[in-house]
Amino acid sequence: DWRRLLSIVIISSPVLISLVGSYKPQLLPIAMTTLALAMITGTITHNYGRKAMLTIYSTVILLVMVASQAKFTYMLGGGVVGIVSISVMYRKGFLKYAVPISLLLFSIVMLPPVIWKMYSYGGGFIEAFLTPLPGGWPGTDNFENFLRNAKDNNIFWPLSLLLPGSIHYVSTVIGLASLAFIFIKKTKDVSLLIIYASAIFVFVVSAFIGPSTSRSYLEPIIWLSLGLANQYTESSSNILHKKYTLAPIFMQYFFAVIMVYYGVTTSIAGAISQSSRVEIMGNLAPGYKLMRWVDEMLPNDAVLLSYHISTALVPRESSSLRWINYTDKDDRLEYFNRIKDKNVSHLLLMGDYDIYKDTPHYSMFSECVGNVVYGPKVFSKKTRNPFNRGDENNAWLVNLDVTKMPGCVYED
Repeated sequence: DWRRLLSIVIISSPVLISLVGSYKPQLLPIAMTTLALAMITGTITHNYGRKAMLTIYSTVILLVMVASQAKFTYMLGGGVVGIVSISVMYRKGFLKYAVPISLLLFSIVMLPPVIWKMYSYGGGFIEAFLTPLPGGWPGTDNFENFLRNAKDNNIFWPLSLLLPGSIHYVSTVIGLASLAFIFIKKTKDVSLLIIYASAIFVFVVSAFIGPSTSRSYLEPIIWLSLGLANQYTESSSNILHKKYTLAPIFMQYFFAVIMVYYGVTTSIAGAISQSSRVEIMGNLAPGYKLMRWVDEMLPNDAVLLSYHISTALVPRESSSLRWINYTDKDDRLEYFNRIKDKNVSHLLLMGDYDIYKDTPHYSMFSECVGNVVYGPKVFSKKTRNPFNRGDENNAWLVNLDVTKMPGCVYED
């Protein structure tokens, strides 16, 4: 029937399969906002009493607030559901109860992170509330622009939501679920209209201000599916029983099963023992073997400066060098002083070079580099996607004398 087929389309979405095994906090916030939207729209056609409505509203507001703090992306979706919730409470005559509940939950859930951002980055209250990186630090505007223009597929948007440009990007697309818009039909059901309007609004706003990555549009697609599951019945969904509709659904499902089977068979051993986990992480986690080598080479009190993206895998205190991509040479003094204050002791150099002095970051820190050099260590790009693995590169560890900073830093 319709709901089972719709479920197959959703759970076989390649990007969903990818996110299940990812560290990115995406699926839980989506589940929170979807549940919240379903709960609040479900009250529209029911005459719940005051106690039930306040319980539902409190749960909804708690869900969307937590979702917005789990990842800044869901500030938009959570805000839309919050506005819908306030409107419903107003129409039912419970606004005088809804306002204090909202303020109480805001002070518990959202106010502490806002205060922390103000303390850590600077800036005012509104800026800390509405922007992910407040305070006007050098390079933050460029970094936000980079995120807004990011894409994870080499095919143009919005076709990139449906099809991968090559086998390398197969796990980045939403797949057939991205076609949910074409199944929307006219309805007089207010709850369905609200679900559809909310989903379309979030989708359109994301298209204007958000990145082109498929996972950024998964939330409104799930919302649309929620509406379609309630609008269509078995008797009214005969379009799905046509061969041209069923064939692509089960083709996607077939490939999803293969992807899941490969993922499970190649990684499940990592949950059995520590030795197996080390082996699996080395084969599938980008930078894992490299950072284990770093840990073996450096003394226990060393502080690492690294351009590598997998900073979470560094088993010691470290600082990232990736801010260098988003700052001009006139804006970097603050960051160099922070490196000095953190007492960084070693720099990780990487690249497709035979000697470490040819790497791009060596020339910048050459006057700060000491005599101790570890390496080269040969490493290659490891990912869970067997079609998206890179060539081998070299890595070196060199010691830094940060007492000379920032005077020893050379910028072309």
